[in-house]
Amino acid sequence: MYFEKYNNYYKHALSYDSVSQFYGMFDVSQLCLEYVKSNNITYDYILRLRIDDIILNNFKLDNLNNDEIVVNMIQDYSNSIKVHDHFYMAKPDTYFIVSNLYNNLSNVITYVNSNNYYIPGSGYQETILFIQIIMNNIKIKTANGYSIIKKH
Repeated sequence: MYFEKYNNYYKHALSYDSVSQFYGMFDVSQLCLEYVKSNNITYDYILRLRIDDIILNNFKLDNLNNDEIVVNMIQDYSNSIKVHDHFYMAKPDTYFIVSNLYNNLSNVITYVNSNNYYIPGSGYQETILFIQIIMNNIKIKTANGYSIIKKH
């Protein structure tokens, strides 16, 4: 099972639910990649949206670059930064890098430990996602200041 791979990191705020979410993100990205290859198609952008959310507003992409990701919200606390994990969108290469978080968890945890990074008790998967993004030198953009999703 995929959780056993990271069981040693449980003390670092990784719960079964979080690891399961990261695995799901990775698994879906692999299905997308297989579909792209088997049908010889390309996408300009790939969007991740949780099934319990809906898109409220239109938003402009402003020529999103290969090294950028659009998120709905960045939450900046004095000792922790999170990106809202309900939605993100990027060009395919960047999307697949971010969605590969499951396979990069041990590196993310090493980064957390070596930088004394605080992972809060609530929303830690959003902090882990933020670290995955910055470790891969991806620039974060918000959706032009609009809240584009709402929990259904």
